[in-house]
Amino acid sequence: MTDNDPQSKGFSIFHTKEMGLDPELFLFTLPRLVSPSITTINGDQITIKESELTTHIFLRPLSPRVLGPLTIPRTEVSFSFSPEDPDLITDFIRRFDFHFRRGGG
Repeated sequence: MTDNDPQSKGFSIFHTKEMGLDPELFLFTLPRLVSPSITTINGDQITIKESELTTHIFLRPLSPRVLGPLTIPRTEVSFSFSPEDPDLITDFIRRFDFHFRRGGG
């Protein structure tokens, strides 16, 4: 673990995903998901306080994926939740995936 590792800061990671976007686009898209929740951004850590759930999101830029002439940015996104309520976590992840889905085809 490194100093940039959320677990080294005392957080338990419950969900991690690799996303095809850079941290700037992540932060641009985030308000659609969390409004009107209280959100704090501190570097690579985002804290979202909703009525029943606090979510900590950690961003870690990864090297881009290169597919011929196409370069796709990548970011590892890790989540920690309090309380560790499976129903609240499932609901948050469902909303997160809905707001961050990308169109295609």
